[in-house]
Amino acid sequence: MSDLHPLLDRALDQAPEFLSAKKANTEPDPPGGGAYTNHVPMVLHALTALGASTAQLHKAARLHAAHIPPRVAWPALQAAEQQLLQQIAQQGAEAVLRKALPERMGHAGAMAFHGLIRTAHAWQSGHPGELALALAWWQQRDQALPTKRATKDAALPLADWVAALWALPTPPDLPPAWIAARMLSWCRTPGFAQVAPRLALTPQTLQALAAWALAAYAQGGDFTVLHMATACRAVAALGPLMPPEATTQALRDFTLHAAAALLASRWRGETAAALPDQDWPTLIAQAHDASDDHAIKLVHAAWDWQQRGLDDALCRLAATRALQRT
Repeated sequence: MSDLHPLLDRALDQAPEFLSAKKANTEPDPPGGGAYTNHVPMVLHALTALGASTAQLHKAARLHAAHIPPRVAWPALQAAEQQLLQQIAQQGAEAVLRKALPERMGHAGAMAFHGLIRTAHAWQSGHPGELALALAWWQQRDQALPTKRATKDAALPLADWVAALWALPTPPDLPPAWIAARMLSWCRTPGFAQVAPRLALTPQTLQALAAWALAAYAQGGDFTVLHMATACRAVAALGPLMPPEATTQALRDFTLHAAAALLASRWRGETAAALPDQDWPTLIAQAHDASDDHAIKLVHAAWDWQQRGLDDALCRLAATRALQRT
């Protein structure tokens, strides 16, 4: 990844989150309930994995960084970043993640899953500085859902779990924007704490949840569902690093956040216009020059899931829907 690392070096000087192109965010409670996330490091790794050329990577770095302000003083983040960077140098990235991930998965949905997603891309990029910043930033955005982690009620298969979630009453105070804020609002609705922990967990649960999210996104193109699909991919990428004894609890934690995101989305089964059937070379070529950072990440996630055994046609349809955003 010789082309990727110098670009990630430069990206470390950009704010991890921001309120506008001129104002980086460092507030514990961002004005209005949310902030924009810097997608540049994630996009650069996704494009590298998709075989983008050096010229395409540099073009993407310029394009997607154009609206992001430089980093400003954020003492807590900088202290955590430096500590993690030292730990990575001494212990190795894998050891640091093995220790951090069981606790972090309780906060999987923080910043609309972006702490989780950026950390997964950082791990796969092999860049110590990017991993330290991604993990430190995730720690600064601790969104733990106010719901219990276990239930004595019967476990539900995925389709029944989705139906039970969709049957919950809509919160009266549901925010119109910001995925993370909508997730928090939904998890306070009556019944969420009883339904969300009931998804039956099996070795195939993560793959099934990813397939559901990709199918839902292909059908409706909902922005929050897109984040569910890319978050599932992040868990798949980081899962092998999880200590065996922590795997089940980590998956349960993730599904609680996925339940909140599923509800926070505006998709309830509607189907958008039919999509053309495109092959991977065509889709990847389009992603290389795409102007929409979320589209690039979804194409990469869909391609990655196809590599992991999900239905090829489904993954291509989801990627095609994403590229309509550009």
